[in-house]
Amino acid sequence: MIVLFTVALLAAPVSLPEALARGADAPGAQAADHRAEAAAAAARATGRAALLPVVGVQARLDGVHEPRAVTTPVGALAVEPGRTLAVGLEVRQPLFDPAGLLYATPAAEADARAARHGAARARQIHAALAADAWLGVKAVDARQATAASYVASLKARRDQLAALVGEGVALRADLLRVELALSQAEEEVRGLARQRAVATRQLGRAIGQDGPVEVAGDARLPTFPATAERPEIAALAARIEATGHREDAALGELLPRLEAYGRYTAASTDLEDRAWLEGGVALTWIPLAAGTRGPREDAAQAEGRALRAEAADLARAIATERAAAEAALADALDQQAVAAEAIVEAEESLRLEQARYDDARATLTELLAAEATIRDRRTRLALAGLAAIRAQVQLALATGALQPDDLQGGSADPRGKIAPEGGEG
Repeated sequence: MIVLFTVALLAAPVSLPEALARGADAPGAQAADHRAEAAAAAARATGRAALLPVVGVQARLDGVHEPRAVTTPVGALAVEPGRTLAVGLEVRQPLFDPAGLLYATPAAEADARAARHGAARARQIHAALAADAWLGVKAVDARQATAASYVASLKARRDQLAALVGEGVALRADLLRVELALSQAEEEVRGLARQRAVATRQLGRAIGQDGPVEVAGDARLPTFPATAERPEIAALAARIEATGHREDAALGELLPRLEAYGRYTAASTDLEDRAWLEGGVALTWIPLAAGTRGPREDAAQAEGRALRAEAADLARAIATERAAAEAALADALDQQAVAAEAIVEAEESLRLEQARYDDARATLTELLAAEATIRDRRTRLALAGLAAIRAQVQLALATGALQPDDLQGGSADPRGKIAPEGGEG
């Protein structure tokens, strides 16, 4: 029963804000979160290695199994069979690790920040993908609504013509023409049903759920911040900082490393048992590291130049993406306004064509063309409304303002209601 309830809950229809939020937690976004967790854990490990002690245990067993003579300058010495067991406990505490403290740890921390910003961007991208999938289902719904209305109109006209043909006052050719148009429209309806089945599965995938997912509610966007920063900008800045630390690390390794150590050793032989304690401070200096410091510094410098070039290109890309989204939004809103006016004209044209047909001054072909035109314009109006919302999502994504964690209610389009009048979506 619990399993069935859980499946039913997961299969519940989702609204657009819910799709955005669940898309941000889809497996693709979770993968980026896990990578950020891995980078943060690596940074903690690097920092601890430069500050915290290392404890080690050693054990060794030596033995002579057969008597033998060892030749020395003063003669032969007999070595009797025996064994030696030694166990040691060693503690090493870094006192000053410049390479780790000053360079490796800050570089790892900067890498972790970059991964965290990258995960934030991944959440935004997957939220936008989920919104696009949700709007894709709504677009099929809009086409289905106008197609169903068109089919109903053709069926009514077919029935009317069939009666007139039976009375001998209408041509059978006209009836066949309507039946052909009806067959084509019904085939389109069946095709749209197949498209919708695919679209709902795409929505399920986008929000991280197996199987199809239904849409719920009107196509209205939540409110997003007016201004925001793209996470990639902060990520690139952090990566540039990390390469700077790695560039300095090559020279930082020339500084000596200082550590304290303590060692307790217990040894047991066939003749005696003894133990001793030793400790002190050790200084390690490596003036030459197999000639690798220069190449590593060059590599870090080259990586820094590459990242700064990426940052410059990203700034241009963001400006282009924003301009494209703003243009798409303006186009969609203009198309919506034009489509609304076009419907009024198409309805009037259909009324006139119907009157002309009734007076035998127009052909059935002209009347069917008028009906197809009004159906097409109603579809355009619905799709223009959805395109406007899609453009708003892309604009929020381009500016970094798409924040799936801060969804608040529904928002109206700056030029009026985005959801189209007269139809789903």
